[in-house]
Amino acid sequence: AQAKKGKLGQYSHTGAPVVVKTSHRNPSSVLHNMAARRAVCTLLLLAPAAPLMMPHSRRGVALQALAEDLLAAEGPQLAELVENNFEAIDAETMASIQQATPDAAERIMSAFAVETDKRMLKAKERLEHVLDAGELLEMDRRLTTLFKQGQADAALLLCLNANVEAADPGTDKHSIMLHLYTRAQEEFEKKADPARALVHKLCRQPDAQIRDNILRTYLAPQTELIAPDATRIPLETPMPAQISHAQFSDAVASTVEQLRGLDADGDLVNANIECCRQVAIEARRVLLETGAPEHVRAFEEELAKTWPMGSPNGG
Repeated sequence: AQAKKGKLGQYSHTGAPVVVKTSHRNPSSVLHNMAARRAVCTLLLLAPAAPLMMPHSRRGVALQALAEDLLAAEGPQLAELVENNFEAIDAETMASIQQATPDAAERIMSAFAVETDKRMLKAKERLEHVLDAGELLEMDRRLTTLFKQGQADAALLLCLNANVEAADPGTDKHSIMLHLYTRAQEEFEKKADPARALVHKLCRQPDAQIRDNILRTYLAPQTELIAPDATRIPLETPMPAQISHAQFSDAVASTVEQLRGLDADGDLVNANIECCRQVAIEARRVLLETGAPEHVRAFEEELAKTWPMGSPNGG
């Protein structure tokens, strides 16, 4: 969608947003493309938390039962199973399904590819609706409405990302798509567990000084209030940090664990893990300045489990 800026801050666009489709003919290609696509969605969100997710052992049993149901299903029943469980199934379960007979594996992979394309086409239609607003503030309003109505999902975020990548840097189209993509990430962050959302917020912020300010805002005890006229009022008793060191270390550790388990491009996964490591290093520095020594030790011990060959300790 090529966007051109008009009068009064309005925009018009021609053509349609970019959308990627999956080939249904080659089952291994279908699995690779779909897994990579869904993995990228997870990477873009840095795995937002699901507070009501069942414990790992029970989840494994449920996924095993789902795999058996998928292998036994055909036609409309298979399509319904895929639609209802698309977000729940993981790469490990998909890999186990691929070990079934070639016909069964191809049938299931094709069903997932069809559902993937269906979701991507819906995302394209929703993005077209947002872009048709013509004016940036109205685009924002329409995008926010999609989230409020529960119509925004990972496919929409991926569609936005694809359009950012397809646009020429420096053009109005690129600026609009990047703005909408950033706004969508912010909306997803609002839904996520606060500590996981903070990890994501930090990893998409390229400026180290801004990251430091964000870390101090969330991880450091509040020692003063700032009045509307910018007057700083010291507090006799500091208020606790918005996010505790334990919550943040858990968020970093669980994010890295999930990233390591993704079936996706290795360089992309490693880049995100390194981003988490850098964030952990910067968080430790803030804790050294603002936190209790025992909190710093606990933070280091927790993250030493994530990076056993050398925990984030600066440098």
